[in-house]
Amino acid sequence: MQSDSNTSLSYRTGSDYWTALQQRLTIPVSPSQLNELLRGGILPELVHHFTIPRQMSTKFLLQLTVNAYHAYCGKYTLMDGFEVYFIDTLNRFDPYMLAKDIRAMGHSVEDLLQRVQVMRAFTWSSLVGGLEDQLAHLPPVIEGGIRVIIGNFLFGDFETELQEAKTNSSSKAFLDVKAMIRVLQKVAGPQTYLVLTGPLHSKSNTLPVGGTLLTHLANVHVRMGVSEKFHRFTLDQHPFLAPSTIRIPISPKSKSSKRKSRHTIPKGFQPSDHYLYRPKKKRFVARGLDDFL
Repeated sequence: MQSDSNTSLSYRTGSDYWTALQQRLTIPVSPSQLNELLRGGILPELVHHFTIPRQMSTKFLLQLTVNAYHAYCGKYTLMDGFEVYFIDTLNRFDPYMLAKDIRAMGHSVEDLLQRVQVMRAFTWSSLVGGLEDQLAHLPPVIEGGIRVIIGNFLFGDFETELQEAKTNSSSKAFLDVKAMIRVLQKVAGPQTYLVLTGPLHSKSNTLPVGGTLLTHLANVHVRMGVSEKFHRFTLDQHPFLAPSTIRIPISPKSKSSKRKSRHTIPKGFQPSDHYLYRPKKKRFVARGLDDFL
C-alpha cells in the first residue's frame, strides 16, 4: 500500500536544526526576567502559549509586537518582510499604546501600523470562521521576512461554549477547537512565530482552557500567577528547556500619598478640594483726594 505523499515526513539532522535556530531571529519578551526564563524569547516553528490574566493579556501582546518589530529592524533591511496578524477576541487592541512604545524605540509609527493586520472576533462562530476563511489562506512568507501570528485569548470562550448546551452541543465545541488547531498547524513554519494567550482552566491549576488539546498543540507553555507581592512565571513545557519557575517582586506603592499635608484645610472643605481655597489677603487701597476734601 503506497503512502500519501502529502503526509510523508522528512528528516533533518540535529546539526541542521541547531544551525537554523542560531541564524533565525529570536523575539524578546517582557519583562526581562521572563525573557531569561525562555533563554531569549520567542522562536520560529514553535507554538507558544501563555496562560495569563485577562487584564494583562493585551498589553503583553502589544509589547511583544513592538519587540518583534524592533528586533527585526536590527537584523534585516527589508522592511516589507515583516507582518503581524493580531487576532483580538477581547476587543482591546490599542494602536495608541502601540504607537507610544514604538516611537520610544525610535521607529516610525506609520511603518509598523501598516504591517499589523487586526481581526476582531466577538463571537465564537466568527472566530472559527475567520481562522478557516482568512488565516488558513495566507500567502507564503517572502524570502527574508517573518510572520508573527498573535491570538489574544484565542480559546478563552471555550468553557462558555461548553456550558451553553442550548445553542451548541459539547461535541460541536470540541470540533471547533480541533478545526482551529488544524489552521494553526497549517500556518506554522520556519518563518512564522505563533504566540497565544488564554486563561487557566476553571477546574485545573496547571492546564489552560482547551485542556490536553491545547497542551498538545503548544510546544512552549508558560503559566503566570499573580499575588499581592510578586508575579510568578512557570515554564511548564518547552522542547529543550527544563521546567522552572521565577518570581518577580512587585514594587511597593509609594508612601507619599499617605503623608499628611502640612497645610491646614479650612472647615467645610474636602481634602480633594483644598486647592480651590485661597485665603484672601488684605491689601492697601489708594484713596482719592475727594475723600479728604
